[in-house]
Amino acid sequence: MHIVITGNAADLKISIAPSEVLPNGTKFVLRHKNVSFHCSSLSQQKSLMSWSFVRPESKPEEFTEIVESFTEFSLANMVHSLQGNYTCSANNTAQGIEASTTVEVLVYYPPTGFPVCHSEFSDTNMYLYCSWVGGYPYPTLVWSGEGVNDENEDAEHFLPGRNDTKILTLSKSATYDGKMFKCTGSHFAYTSRVEPSCTTTLKAPLPESEPLVTGSVEKNKTLICRVKEGNPPPKLSWLRNSDTEIRPSNKYVISNDGQVSYLTIINCSKELDEGTYFCKSENPLGTKEVEIWVSVNSKNISGLVAGITVVLLLSGAIFFGLYLSYL
Repeated sequence: MHIVITGNAADLKISIAPSEVLPNGTKFVLRHKNVSFHCSSLSQQKSLMSWSFVRPESKPEEFTEIVESFTEFSLANMVHSLQGNYTCSANNTAQGIEASTTVEVLVYYPPTGFPVCHSEFSDTNMYLYCSWVGGYPYPTLVWSGEGVNDENEDAEHFLPGRNDTKILTLSKSATYDGKMFKCTGSHFAYTSRVEPSCTTTLKAPLPESEPLVTGSVEKNKTLICRVKEGNPPPKLSWLRNSDTEIRPSNKYVISNDGQVSYLTIINCSKELDEGTYFCKSENPLGTKEVEIWVSVNSKNISGLVAGITVVLLLSGAIFFGLYLSYL
């Protein structure tokens, strides 16, 4: 609470309700609350009493002048724009009273929903993110889990320019596989009894795909690989014969949609494209491959099946016609 006293201001007292006081003495109120401001003279001397309000970096706004020993007003549905300095003044030239006192009032509101956890990785580390956005002031965020303690405070830091997102840095190690980490938030304006927290469990990757895929000569064929498990989200890549990584080219088109990867083989050839392909999934906790066998038919089987079906239908119709004529 920032208080400025002039003249005989010890005679003035400001009370604000409902409000709370921070450890440093600053008062805050909750957004959308109805708040009452009361200023009184302890000496009970009637004076010209008034209020003024100053927003940060703006001019004072004066209001509610009254000749009395106290003055009060209320603000309904308190909003953030009403945050600032409120000054109560008393002036009585006959009694030699000229005093004022100022209180800084902050308007707090909690972040939306609950904290959200997610993870990412680089060539050297894993990064666990905890975000709890939308509140004022910024929340307090604390990571907990195996290996997280006061001795490795350097492993935790805020996203630059975003004190609503805290990052926990971990080394790349398979020993974290299956380990759960928890981020717990706290905020002055959060009033629910439900703990605001989120968790993330680190897992080695596990891809899945159809083991056998059939294509046709001179046709395109697309292979699909999905991430069944893996946190941080694994990187997906395609291999030919387990040792040659497939790169996008005139022959291969690779596209990704979240944790699904697509490999399209252009203009399939039995001699060049039939064989074993691998979908490789990797994150800092491990690497896993799934094998896919691609068979390329030299004939258009679907066309052959359709032709056979037509012949059978025609044969059936002819037989049925002969049967009717016999009757």
